[in-house]
Amino acid sequence: MRAMTDDELKPLFDALRQDNAAAQAETRRDFRETADRLAAENAATRQENAAMHAETRRHFDVAVERLEKRFDTLGETVEHLDEKLDRTRASLDETIDRTAAETQAMIKFSHKELDRRMTALEVSQRTLEDTVADLQVRLERLEGSTH
Repeated sequence: MRAMTDDELKPLFDALRQDNAAAQAETRRDFRETADRLAAENAATRQENAAMHAETRRHFDVAVERLEKRFDTLGETVEHLDEKLDRTRASLDETIDRTAAETQAMIKFSHKELDRRMTALEVSQRTLEDTVADLQVRLERLEGSTH
């Protein structure tokens, strides 16, 4: 193979340079188109993300509002139950106090009644003892007079 001269190589290099410049221009154009397309897609994605974020935020706010209402209702219910328990406790305290007073009064009455009955029995016993003693004395006198 024979070596090419500079004059022969120059048109080849010029052709290669032109092909390379055309390829570079096409590559730059492809890069620009791709960059523009990606920028447009990125902007669309950002808009979609912003819309999804807004929708998610709205759902979150609605859920939080529902929970706040439930907590408010729960708080009101607990407060109502607390008041009801206070009323029930007061009623039970009153009932216990009244029942204790009634029981003490019945015990006091029963004690007095038992004391009265015991006193009556003791009087009856003394009367019987006196009667028996009198009868013994009379019996002894009668026995003494017959002997």
